[in-house]
Amino acid sequence: MVTLRFETSTTPYSKEQEERVAALLRERKEKMEKRELIKQAKMLALLEEQEAQKRQMEEEMERWKKEQEEKMAAIQAEVEKEEEPLERRRGEASTSKEEEIEKMTKECAAHLKFGEDREAELAIPQEEREVARKQVEAERDPVRRRTKEEEQQRAWK
Repeated sequence: MVTLRFETSTTPYSKEQEERVAALLRERKEKMEKRELIKQAKMLALLEEQEAQKRQMEEEMERWKKEQEEKMAAIQAEVEKEEEPLERRRGEASTSKEEEIEKMTKECAAHLKFGEDREAELAIPQEEREVARKQVEAERDPVRRRTKEEEQQRAWK
């Protein structure tokens, strides 16, 4: 027994009391560990559930994307079918794409050549262009052309 200043005393625990206290502490510790394990198990289950939901949402998104692609392909096919009769009405269906491309390249080449001709024409003085223009007009007019041919035939004789 220990005497304190205030005249109260404490007695050390008996073996039974120490064993009871030790048992209570062990039980508390076991309960805390059990609670912690349950908490961890719940967290793990929640994470697994979230992962499963995420996978399910990804699968649904993939299905939705495929459906949208199929719809777009169907719409595109429908539009192409509608364009075919329009091309036939315009007379374009008889030509293939390659022929269209060839035609476009020829037109581009003609435009380039026209541009080159225009540049060459600008390089020629105005007086010479006027003389050449009058000659071309004379060739177009049948009366003038005939008189010119007759003059040339007389010159040869």
